[in-house]
Amino acid sequence: ASDELRHYRERVTTHRDFTDQWVHQMKTPLSVLQLTVQEGLQRESDDEARELWRSAGEELDSMAEGLELMLAVARLDAFELDVRPARVDLESLVRDTVNDLKRTWIRNAIWPRIEAPSQEVIVESDAKWLAVAVRQLLTNAARYGSTPGSKEGAGAERLVLISIERTDDGAVLRVADRGIGIREEDL
Repeated sequence: ASDELRHYRERVTTHRDFTDQWVHQMKTPLSVLQLTVQEGLQRESDDEARELWRSAGEELDSMAEGLELMLAVARLDAFELDVRPARVDLESLVRDTVNDLKRTWIRNAIWPRIEAPSQEVIVESDAKWLAVAVRQLLTNAARYGSTPGSKEGAGAERLVLISIERTDDGAVLRVADRGIGIREEDL
């Protein structure tokens, strides 16, 4: 039984290492394609062609998000070995994540708004894993938040509100929108 367990652990480690290496290898050509799209958008004057470049850029952004999520999931097997708790400025982490997703916000015509106390809100967490969780929340808000034709009516502000509150025992981070929500089968 111990040989089987050792063999299983080796297979899991090999699979995780392969996935990690594969994701990193895919990031390089993806970055090259993203730069190519940016250059195409800058050089192209034809509206139809620019729309094709924009569409290609959106698909590349989706691929980049998928690769990041795959990398995070692959590392979950060794989560306890990968966690490095430290003091993290929650508002700075949220602002960095909002800025990283700026093309997603623009593409979906949704405006993120951050409300935070005037003083820093410091939490004890692993910055990398907390950023993964916040990124996923904000990506979902951008994808499923305030959609055209939803209940808020034409001309209503399409907003994702990100609020940070200090509490007696830590902090609360809320992400709220008025969107369609995530279908149950996608949860």
